[in-house]
Amino acid sequence: MTSALPSHTGSLQVFKAKSQEFLDTLHSLLGYRILFSESGDVRLNTTYAPRGKSGVTFRFASQEGHFGSMQLTGGLAKTLDELREFWVTQRQEVPCFLASVTLELYDRSTVRSPLPLVCLPA
Repeated sequence: MTSALPSHTGSLQVFKAKSQEFLDTLHSLLGYRILFSESGDVRLNTTYAPRGKSGVTFRFASQEGHFGSMQLTGGLAKTLDELREFWVTQRQEVPCFLASVTLELYDRSTVRSPLPLVCLPA
């Protein structure tokens, strides 16, 4: 029985490392840091908003079936009401809401400069 314990510990370490790698990949691809709480809630922090009270945090809690709740907190939360109303309330499309928030906050956080023209050969 004692020989199985080191194997289990090694598997747990590999699982933790791969889980973190997966979360880091999602952050890199989608622009959201994903945090799971012990209570079962999921929190998202976007790359394109300041951290802390002046930024925005999304908190999702699952309920029975395919339903749940979403709460936005932070200084930028109120500025996203229009997007939330359109995408979540009217269309019931949370992924589209998150995508539109990413684009909106990206626009706000970068200096807008004209993109260079790309000429393709004829």
